[in-house]
Amino acid sequence: MPSYAAIRVKIGLRLNKRAKYPDFNLLPIVISSGQDWSLYIDKEGSGWKYDNVSGHSDDSPTSPRGQHWGVLLIPEQFAIESVAQFPTLCQRMTEVQTEQFYDEDYAVEFEDDEIDETILSKIKLKQDLGIRLTATDTNALDPTHKQPGVRENYFRKVWVRYKSKRNITFVEPT
Repeated sequence: MPSYAAIRVKIGLRLNKRAKYPDFNLLPIVISSGQDWSLYIDKEGSGWKYDNVSGHSDDSPTSPRGQHWGVLLIPEQFAIESVAQFPTLCQRMTEVQTEQFYDEDYAVEFEDDEIDETILSKIKLKQDLGIRLTATDTNALDPTHKQPGVRENYFRKVWVRYKSKRNITFVEPT
């Protein structure tokens, strides 16, 4: 069961309009891992959760033009070192803040269902040709079944379900 802390990261823009992240490669925990920070956060953490409401090109009170927010769910030591190394760019988040960001900014545009068009096209072709569907095909048409095809996006849409599905223990800031 992973234990993760959350940090909110201010992501700027370089002159070439590409994202400018803090240089997390400077953190002792990343250095000792022998990995690039971009690999570390995916392997040891839960990767980026980006604000899908306001991006670099938007101008809003919480995200001025040229700035974008992302949240990392990562081991607590990474969070501690990030805030110490980049105090103007990284902030620890409580679980209440993380849930609000996840539900209102990150997952807000997620579809209710995950649809695999390739699989569904093959099933449609079988139906059009009068070929009997297999159990796998039938399961692919059932949104509540884990078989790819049409699946409920149940666990990614809401923080509480995502946290439960991934077995995450949240570490509050001290």
